[in-house]
Amino acid sequence: MKTAASAGFLQLFSLEVVHQYLSGGPYGTFTLSPMGATEKVLQRFGWSAGQTDNTFTLYANPTRAAATLKPGPAVPLNAPDLCFAIAFRDPDFARYTDIPMQPGCVLAFAADSTSQKKKHPPVSVKATLSPADLTPVQTRQFQCPVAGGAAPGDLCIVRPGGEEVMPLPTPRGGKVTVDPSVLDLGLYHIIYKKKIIYRFIKLNNHFFLQSDFILSISVNLMMSVFQRYLVKPASQKRKPLNGPLCARLTLPARSTIWRYDVFNHQGADALDFEILPAAPASVSAPSAALPVFHPVKGMKGPGGETSVSFESASPIPLAARPTQRLKLMRKNLPLIDELPTPGLDFAAPPGASALRSSLLIYL
Repeated sequence: MKTAASAGFLQLFSLEVVHQYLSGGPYGTFTLSPMGATEKVLQRFGWSAGQTDNTFTLYANPTRAAATLKPGPAVPLNAPDLCFAIAFRDPDFARYTDIPMQPGCVLAFAADSTSQKKKHPPVSVKATLSPADLTPVQTRQFQCPVAGGAAPGDLCIVRPGGEEVMPLPTPRGGKVTVDPSVLDLGLYHIIYKKKIIYRFIKLNNHFFLQSDFILSISVNLMMSVFQRYLVKPASQKRKPLNGPLCARLTLPARSTIWRYDVFNHQGADALDFEILPAAPASVSAPSAALPVFHPVKGMKGPGGETSVSFESASPIPLAARPTQRLKLMRKNLPLIDELPTPGLDFAAPPGASALRSSLLIYL
C-alpha cells in the first residue's frame, strides 16, 4: 500500500476523525483501509491511502484495468457507498481510550448519503465486475427477538430524529425479520413499546450492531460472520437499492455473557478486584436485575501475563446493553468509575442460549 496519492489517482473520500478519544493522537497507531464492496473494486483498480494527523484520505486509479477482469455489467462505486476501516495497531491502545474494543479491532466508517453529500460529491468509478467475480449467494436473516404478546405498532425501525422508517408487524414466535434491501445507509434504532432495544448501523449494505453509539468490530467477526453475497432480486421489478453486495446477520440468542479481562495488575491478588454496579445511566433502563460478576480463569496476554477475569453469573438481556453501567474496584477503592460495554463476539453456535461479549482492560 502506498502512503501518498500517485499520478492518475483520484481522491475518492477524505475522512477526519473528530471523536474526543481519537482526536489528539497518537495517530501513528492508525491505518486506513477500504472494506466491503469498496475493497473488492479497488483491488482491481489500485488504491492508496494518505494520512495527515487525524485526517485519512483514500485514493484510487479509475483508469487502471486488470488484465484478468472479464467483461460484465458495470458496477458504479459512489461516495455514499464507500466503506472504510481504521485499524488500531498499537496493542496498548486501550490505554488511550475507553472505546470498547480489543487490540487489532477496527472502527468502520462510511460516507452518509445525506450529511456528507455536499462536502464530498459522488464519484463514479466504473468497474466491470461479473457475477463470477463475486462470492456465492448465501442468505442470512437479521432477527430481533422481542417479548411475547407484542401488539401491532409496538415494533418499528426509526432513524435518530424520530423519522419512522418501517413499522414491523408482530410475527409468530416473537421475532421480527428485517429485510436489509429496503433500508438506506445510516444509523437506525429498533423501537419496542417506545424503548430502544437495538442500535445498528448499515454501511455499504452491511449491518453492524452498535454499543453506546460506538461501532467496534473485530477482524475475526468481519471474516466469519459478515459474508458478502450477490443479491438476486425475486423479480425484474424489485432491485436492490444500494448496489449488488449485501449481507445479513442472525442473532442466535437474546442475551449475552459479559466478560472482563484485566491485565497489568502488578501481581495483585484476584480477590483484590471486584466489579460492582455504578450509578445508573441517565437513560431509563429496562426492568432487569443488575448483573453479578464472579472471578473465572484468566487468559494469557501478549507478554505472557495472566489476566484477572470476571464473567457475569447469568446472561444479560441484549435490551439492557446500552443502559447497564459498572465500575471496577480494587481493595474497596474505585479503579475505573465506568466500565465500557463489552463488544459482542458472536462466538456462540446456532441455537445457543446466550452470546458472549468480552473486553480487555490494561491498567
